[in-house]
Amino acid sequence: MPWQASGSLKRAVNKDSTSDDASFPGLKPTTPDATAKIEYEELQKNELLALEAIYGDDFVMHTNAHSAWKKTEPSFDVRVKASTDGDFAATVGFVLTATYPRTPPLLTLKDVSDLREATQFKIQKFIDTEPREFAKEPQEMVDRIVEGIRDILEDAAQAEASGKQLPSLEEEREQHEAQLALLAQKQKEEEERKKLQETKEEERVMSEMLQLQIDRQRQKAKESRVSRRPNTMSGQPSDNSAADSEQVDFDQLCSTTDKDGNSLTFRSVAGKCHLQQGRVTVVYTVRPILANGQGNLTLALKEATLRSGGKDAKEFKKQLQSLESRLQDLKTMRRIHHRHLVDVLDFKVESGTPADPMAAHAWTVSILMPMAEKGSLEELLELAGHLEIGKVRSWTRDLLDALNFLHNQNIAHQDIHPRNVVLFRESRGEIVPKLSDAWYQREIHSASTPKPGLPGLSSAKSAYWLPPEIAGQSKPQYTYKTDIWEFGIVFVQMIFGLDVLQKYSSPRNLMESLTLSQSLQELVSRFFKDDKQKRPRPFELGSSEFLATDAPVLHEESPATVSTTPSLTSLHVLPAKLRRDSTTRGAVISRYTEDFVEEGRLGKGGFGEVVKARKKLDGQIYAIKKVTQRSHASLTEILKEVRLLSQLSHPAVVRYYNTWVEEVADVTDNEGDTSSDDLIEEKTRETAESAGIDIQFAASTGGLDFMSSNAAIEFGYDDDSEDGESYDDSDDDSSSADEAGAGNRGHLSADRERQAHILKRARYQRPYRTILYISMEYCEKRTLRDLISRGLYKATAEIWRLFRQILEGLAHIHGLSIVHRDLKPENIFISSSIEGVDNIKIGDFGLATSGQFSVDKIANSSSSNTTNDDSLESVDMTRSIGTAYYSAPEMYSLGIIFFEMCYQPMLGMQKADVIGQLRQTKPVLPSDFKPAEKTQTEIILSLVNHNPKERPSSADLLKSGKLPVQMESETIRRTLAGLADPSSPYYRKMLSTLFARPVDAAKDYAWDMFASIPNAEELLNQGLVKSILHSIFRHHGALEMPRTSIYPRSSHYGDNVVQLLDPNGTVLQLPYDLTMGNARMIAKQSAGSVPQRTFSFSCVYRDKQDTGQPTMFGEVDFDIVTTDALDLALKEAEVLKVLDEIIHAFPSLSQSQMCFHVGHSDLLQIIFEHCGVEKASRRLAADALSRLNIHNHTWQKVRIELRSPAVGVSATSVDELQKFDFR
Repeated sequence: MPWQASGSLKRAVNKDSTSDDASFPGLKPTTPDATAKIEYEELQKNELLALEAIYGDDFVMHTNAHSAWKKTEPSFDVRVKASTDGDFAATVGFVLTATYPRTPPLLTLKDVSDLREATQFKIQKFIDTEPREFAKEPQEMVDRIVEGIRDILEDAAQAEASGKQLPSLEEEREQHEAQLALLAQKQKEEEERKKLQETKEEERVMSEMLQLQIDRQRQKAKESRVSRRPNTMSGQPSDNSAADSEQVDFDQLCSTTDKDGNSLTFRSVAGKCHLQQGRVTVVYTVRPILANGQGNLTLALKEATLRSGGKDAKEFKKQLQSLESRLQDLKTMRRIHHRHLVDVLDFKVESGTPADPMAAHAWTVSILMPMAEKGSLEELLELAGHLEIGKVRSWTRDLLDALNFLHNQNIAHQDIHPRNVVLFRESRGEIVPKLSDAWYQREIHSASTPKPGLPGLSSAKSAYWLPPEIAGQSKPQYTYKTDIWEFGIVFVQMIFGLDVLQKYSSPRNLMESLTLSQSLQELVSRFFKDDKQKRPRPFELGSSEFLATDAPVLHEESPATVSTTPSLTSLHVLPAKLRRDSTTRGAVISRYTEDFVEEGRLGKGGFGEVVKARKKLDGQIYAIKKVTQRSHASLTEILKEVRLLSQLSHPAVVRYYNTWVEEVADVTDNEGDTSSDDLIEEKTRETAESAGIDIQFAASTGGLDFMSSNAAIEFGYDDDSEDGESYDDSDDDSSSADEAGAGNRGHLSADRERQAHILKRARYQRPYRTILYISMEYCEKRTLRDLISRGLYKATAEIWRLFRQILEGLAHIHGLSIVHRDLKPENIFISSSIEGVDNIKIGDFGLATSGQFSVDKIANSSSSNTTNDDSLESVDMTRSIGTAYYSAPEMYSLGIIFFEMCYQPMLGMQKADVIGQLRQTKPVLPSDFKPAEKTQTEIILSLVNHNPKERPSSADLLKSGKLPVQMESETIRRTLAGLADPSSPYYRKMLSTLFARPVDAAKDYAWDMFASIPNAEELLNQGLVKSILHSIFRHHGALEMPRTSIYPRSSHYGDNVVQLLDPNGTVLQLPYDLTMGNARMIAKQSAGSVPQRTFSFSCVYRDKQDTGQPTMFGEVDFDIVTTDALDLALKEAEVLKVLDEIIHAFPSLSQSQMCFHVGHSDLLQIIFEHCGVEKASRRLAADALSRLNIHNHTWQKVRIELRSPAVGVSATSVDELQKFDFR
């Protein structure tokens, strides 16, 4: 049977396939996906053999068919007959394509003339559609096609045998068309359904976007209202606060930081406690009132009560305004900020006194500043008598630096004395001096004294201690030179005590009475030059020899002289004659001790120590790393690495300045026992030995890391006994003469002396140790670890900014083939710029840090065939949590660091557990790690990858685009500069790109969403009002004239003017009023061509600051223009008459109580001039006054707005303005 034959065909083909598969052990049975790998020709050949065997004579093969590639394609005919009636037959021609059975064969229907048209139609429809369906599953299909046609023929034969009438061709076509129509209808309904779903989705998304846009507009409007509203800062005390009676409220916000570095913002202080009383001022301790109650930070509040007394009122008012202006500058101008100047946190000037707020002709000045925990210099000198000379030098330089800073800002201190030098203990424990009361204290004294007398006579000191230029002057003028003289007095008081002014009648008497050393004599004489023009600047004084060297204070005096001055017996004294034992070799002159004054230790470890030192010559502070070692063989390797340090020069890397080597005697218990081996070793190394080796660096030709891979380098711990005998090559101090390789002079003589010295040392030898000194940039003891501990993870923008700086620093280091070797948060220092912005400084490169594995070791372990996935952990975890987690290579360490920057602070075992999970072969992040951006997670996982080749480098990360673009980047800066410069060649292109932006659909819809349309009644009323006003204006001979509706932005208006930008880059504005447009037109016309009386109806606009449609108001203007100034009174009377006619024309207005405000710009300017309002603040002050009594805008709110930094009107001017009773 045919269907049995079909089954046998399939079995035969499958058998062949199985047979072929047996040639490939392990090969899976053929699947549709694997059919493409079968040879189509072989498959077609097997199928043709099977078809010929099955159909016999009904199968006819053709051999003349060729494809486009001149390759024979199998072609044959199959005679298909119905099973029950052989008369129902058709011939089907097959051509097997080259890719058969993946593609259907080419079919042709033949010999069907004896069949009904309906049967022919069904067969043709079958061969047109079904073979394409069969080809979706690439299997042999000829037999399936033949059997399908046979079924159609069998249906026709059965129908004729049973006498059934088959549908005609037309009927078949109708049914077929009906099916097609039904299918098309279903497809159309499906498309409509999809389109409906898409429309609903678009509407949903648009609704969300619209809601977001509306929320943005509301938020913008809220922010705009808040920015224009007077500050009502949180931090106000509760109603039941016990300190309300002593509370002081400031008009402006106060900002400071506590001891832990947390930022505090407040407006009030309380808890006044009397601290000290001055001649004019009283100092109290207070505490800020925060949102959660009273803070723990103690601040100082200085109060002074000023009374006009017998002074001229105008002069007294000018003094108050001058004082307030100075205080405002000190508070708000960021440029007046220095480490050794006391900041003015806030101030308040108000009329009255604390006891009687209504007191007339009295004002209270309150100044808030940080509290000096260690008191003043005067208090310290009263207890100690005088300061240690090293402290005098250090503090003098710091204070001169602060004074120089003030003078560079065109500010004279005007009141320098020991009480105004206050002492603060900083967070790291160091006590620093600061100048207080700069620029304003003298003004307070001047305003408080009814009749200024001779300055300084109230104290028990001679008038010769006063600066000559102010001595005997009734109105002294304090200048920069006066500050120098007064600072000189403070300087000698630090050395000789407070009573120096009583013991000596004048500076000259001091210098004549004491045998000062030459350098001190020179410095004191420069402080007290009688000719003020010859007094040096603070910067020049800071570079004096006495401050830059270890020069003594006094020459050696006779016992009688010393006994008369017992307070000077402890001062540094220079012997009259230096004596030297002829049998003892001169002591080594250390370059370090000659050039630097050590001020404290910053750290200590196996390599030695890092100290804070001030260079004597330039007065700058440096960090000196002292690397101590006893193995002379390692010196060469160290110098190779030091050469690389000199190449570092990047803002994010701690700068290295200089390096040199010194030798000191290694004092031990058995130093007297010297073996012959020591003698031989000493001779062999003598050529590389010098007490003051100047290291000169050349260009590096290799890539070394900061610690050589040679594991033989060992460094000992530095002990405290460094007072052993040291040796030098010569008796002079030439070792410190050349600072930076000044030349080779003297090298020959030095070599000869060195050879002679070798012979001398051959008899007796003691062990030596070499100290490598590295002079580098000094950084405060604030590191990235401190920022992480204080919640850096909350500030995403700050994380990205600091991370970019770290990457830039590492890119610079790696670009020089240098490896840091010890990257961790503790070695990433934080420096503060002048603006108070934190910046990265990568330092402590672990030059001599022991106990770290080398980079080569990691590279070898990672590339080995037997790589241990836990190799990183096995090496690191043997050490402490700290350095071990941040060991090299740098990028892996950076991944750990970046994770800690993005994650909440961790302590103890939590840190060990979390970072331990992160360091696994497959890093695991904590479940609560949810950074603000997905990119942070991607960067961390890429950096902690255990395959070093897959970790990105610092340069790759900077170029990856994963880091947010900084506004400070060069590209952004150039773009902004191009937009600001109309002559830029890119200006037009930028504007074209800006105007080519498509309009956002949500913004388009939300633009006028809340706009209202007036109803018919309102429109009728508006038309009626306009008609009445039109008749009144025409009755006075006025003509209606249109006004310009858009013109360039005018500086006469505030921020709520509606601004536009045209394609040419011109900033335009919509009318804020109808006056500006008319004024612009009149100004450009001749006098005779302008109508005298005009009126106009139009709209004016206000920007709501919410990115939506601006507010629009209707306005009408009636103007009279004249060139004759003689009849201005008549014109003004006519304007009042027009206003009177308008009121009578509307009955509702005549029945209302009205208050008419007649204003004039000249009157307002005269009022501002009288009240002392600065010209720069007048427009903003007028805007603030215009809102008085509108929408609950009371005078108290207007006062706060006038006192805000944005407006900047002084308290005295605000009180004067209040007297004019603005409404």
